[in-house]
Amino acid sequence: MIFNIIKNIFLYSIFYNVAFAQINIVTTTPDLAYMARIIGGSNVNVFSLLEGTEDPHFVDATPLFIQKAAEAKLFIQVGLGLEEGWTPRVLGRSGNRSIQQEGEGLCTVGSDVTVLEKPVGKVDRSMGDVHGEGNPHFHLGPEAFKQGAHKVYKCLLKIIPEKSDELTKGLEKINSEIVKAQKDTSQILKDIKNKVFAEYHKQFLYFFHEYGLKHAEPLEEIPGVPPSAGRLLSRAMLAKKENLYLLIATPYHSKKTLNKFRELSNVRFLILPSGIKEGTESESFSFYKLQTYLAKELARE
Repeated sequence: MIFNIIKNIFLYSIFYNVAFAQINIVTTTPDLAYMARIIGGSNVNVFSLLEGTEDPHFVDATPLFIQKAAEAKLFIQVGLGLEEGWTPRVLGRSGNRSIQQEGEGLCTVGSDVTVLEKPVGKVDRSMGDVHGEGNPHFHLGPEAFKQGAHKVYKCLLKIIPEKSDELTKGLEKINSEIVKAQKDTSQILKDIKNKVFAEYHKQFLYFFHEYGLKHAEPLEEIPGVPPSAGRLLSRAMLAKKENLYLLIATPYHSKKTLNKFRELSNVRFLILPSGIKEGTESESFSFYKLQTYLAKELARE
């Protein structure tokens, strides 16, 4: 009797753990983690290597990153050259065969996105941080974000095909959020369509493009290289002719450089998040919250 009870409890625990086991997913950015969590739901345990406050171009391949990659069933990256300075080391040192190039567990989202600014001709390092496959900062454009989410859905479907119904519901949920974000953000931005904006680095290009906002040259002359004193002066002079309204930067851009540009041009700058941040629910942005927050900040007088 006791033996049978113990046996049943043991068998039930095995069944429970198998039936409700979550797969480990590692993403390079919080925006990709958000996609995976919404689509995967209770089937996934998601860890983002970045918190959303770093420059994703320049990151160290830490032991923690390698450990997390080693445990991952699915590794999701932006691609388009964004993480090429560090993810190859993370993947290579992880010892996880399934997440290597061409592996079933490697998901490169940017390959399914309609990219902007795909350069024509040869690209080399003398041109700075120019991405040969196009601008990788697609996550701020609703339609591009939707395309990215669909790629994440396809990658998850390969790993857990038996959960297709749940994954489809997750995809529908995130698509509904994107549609609502588009509608409400467009309404907030409607009165500033005649304003001219510029960026420190071209991270908000998809946002500008999809919402029809006017934008001028970035502060950087060479992508990824801090602007020189000469560049700041020439850009400040051009800003007056363009009637530049606002310069947008992110928290990791040089405050000293931004203040100097403001002094030269009399154009104010605004520091904004460039994506969804990892953290507690109260600290984090959903896609909807991020879109409407950016719009409200840009529209603020």
